[in-house]
Amino acid sequence: MPPSPNPYQFDPDDRRVIRNKIDRLVRRGRFDAHEGDEVEQELLLHLWKQLPQCSLARGNRRAFVVTLIDNALANYLRGRNAAKRHPGSLRSLDQPVRHDAERLPLGESLSRQDLDARCGRRASPEDAAMLAFDLAAVMARLPEHLRGVLERLLTMSVSEVAADMGVHRSTVYRWIDELREHLRDFDPKNQ
Repeated sequence: MPPSPNPYQFDPDDRRVIRNKIDRLVRRGRFDAHEGDEVEQELLLHLWKQLPQCSLARGNRRAFVVTLIDNALANYLRGRNAAKRHPGSLRSLDQPVRHDAERLPLGESLSRQDLDARCGRRASPEDAAMLAFDLAAVMARLPEHLRGVLERLLTMSVSEVAADMGVHRSTVYRWIDELREHLRDFDPKNQ
């Protein structure tokens, strides 16, 4: 009976997969060479920890390794970019905070103006009023089905709109494209 393979054993192809992905990112300027070496070590450690979960009965080892490395790289890049955007200041709007003697998600405890500022939407009250006026003018010109879509999109996500209207998300995205065309053609000076 042949000995069972060591689940922590690297295949020569594993290192090649990681090195190729790192080299590609270095060439694209996502990493410098030194950071690429550090990320390579992190990926090897991550792979080493995850290798025992690879089941050849469920699939191909190479597919497991490639998927694992792709996901780990995506997570690393996402985390690095988030840290660069707001170092030390990231806080989820779902994080519970104390507000008026009760615990609420941070997003619910903020005023609309604070929430807009935290989400990167900065507008003065005058700008908001002008936007509301322009939006009402555009909505008055829209076909009925697009008006309904736009009204829903003001408070719902695309998935929620699709579920509410009983259509596929791709249909809602097509309608959004139509809405964009109407908005491009809108000239507030002609009101």
